[in-house]
Amino acid sequence: MLKLKMETPGGKKPTSWNESRIKLPSNYFQFMYDKKDGKGFLIKCLICHKTKTKFNKKGEIELLTITNNSGYNAKRHIRTIHPTHLTEFNSAWQRRIQEPSEERQSSNPVQAGLSTTRKVKKANQPSIKNHLDSSWKYKQIRTQEDLDKAILNHLIADLLPFRKVEKEAFKNLIGGLSGPLVIRSRPFMVELLKKTYSKSKADLILELDKADYVSTTAECWTSRRRSFLGMTVHWMGQDLDRRSACLVVRRI
Repeated sequence: MLKLKMETPGGKKPTSWNESRIKLPSNYFQFMYDKKDGKGFLIKCLICHKTKTKFNKKGEIELLTITNNSGYNAKRHIRTIHPTHLTEFNSAWQRRIQEPSEERQSSNPVQAGLSTTRKVKKANQPSIKNHLDSSWKYKQIRTQEDLDKAILNHLIADLLPFRKVEKEAFKNLIGGLSGPLVIRSRPFMVELLKKTYSKSKADLILELDKADYVSTTAECWTSRRRSFLGMTVHWMGQDLDRRSACLVVRRI
């Protein structure tokens, strides 16, 4: 009987992904072998080695080191070396948990080639969100309403005066980013703030009406030689999550 032997550099036998290692997208990385200390493993980037096998200065195949419970090095490699593949990789990263579990491969390729009768669980159809670029963490402005809300939130969060929207530099910045959308005037933003406040107040009243119990707190503080008094309210929502809101802030 003919016996075949497969070995990787260092005499280590290749296995496959298992429950003790983090699973990486198989169409981007190939498992090679475990580290000697058992704290990680080495993989080969299939994009780097797509046309020609790459070797390092020692004459060994270029491999990436991955810890057993973190795929950070793999993500960083794609982001820095293959940025054009980042969107597809993010989608594959989300889908990897839906892929059928791989059986541990035998070191004997003859045995590994035998067919099995084990049933593989069919993966569910992935959500369309998996095909979208998840690397962009900020909400994109697409409509006039989105732009108005974004500018108002900017003024509120940074405690900026409404005359900010009339500054030429501000108009050039926002206008260049928003394209055909219109930058509203100062009176418009004042009215939008009043409407937003009224709506938020009404929503808070309705939310508190549904709560069985509420707790209020009061706090005083000083900022830039000015003293303030603030009151907050805390309650449990219908989903049993803790909620908090600011009731009032007054200078004293």
